[in-house]
Amino acid sequence: MTALPTGRFDDEMHHYKLAYEDILYSQLAYTLTEGTPNLITALGAGPPAISHAGIAASELAGLHFDTADEAYGFWPFPWYMDKTRDVHAQLFFEVEEAAKSAIDWALWLKGLAIGELSSDAKVDSDGNVAFDAAANTSAGEWVATERKALKLADALEDDIGAMFAVELDDLGDATANKVRLMVVRFYFTAQFADQGGIRQGT
Repeated sequence: MTALPTGRFDDEMHHYKLAYEDILYSQLAYTLTEGTPNLITALGAGPPAISHAGIAASELAGLHFDTADEAYGFWPFPWYMDKTRDVHAQLFFEVEEAAKSAIDWALWLKGLAIGELSSDAKVDSDGNVAFDAAANTSAGEWVATERKALKLADALEDDIGAMFAVELDDLGDATANKVRLMVVRFYFTAQFADQGGIRQGT
């Protein structure tokens, strides 16, 4: 497994560039609720419910969490993704209270190929990562975890996408259901073939 590029680089046959895609829980939550709070009241082992973000004027929505709550999703791989290189993950969340710390998360990823049965990403994962404590300053502030590599060992080469699970491992000193998951971001290497000066996806 080769590390993610920090920018663009080339070899004799390909061009490579760092890229990312977002799973927008804020958009998903807004689409599902359409103004109806808590339309979905349970996901996974715990009940993160949909609610509007702390800054009401933004009209965003997110999934609020207590300790051990989970959310599941699916990430379809882009056609230009180099599946032989590392995938990194990062979470973006909102804290409704000021100056809260020691909020810890975990993420599991499970590749899915055509003809394969779907399964619980936590139970049958290809890789997982824990995100250390992140702290906010002001109420309603968005917080980003550090970006971390998933150790996949080329497990995704035949897959069309990946199921994933996100869990709030430790609420720290925050209050239950005052932490809202907004975005799950996956970083990957974009690969393009060099064919007579015309770049084409491989």
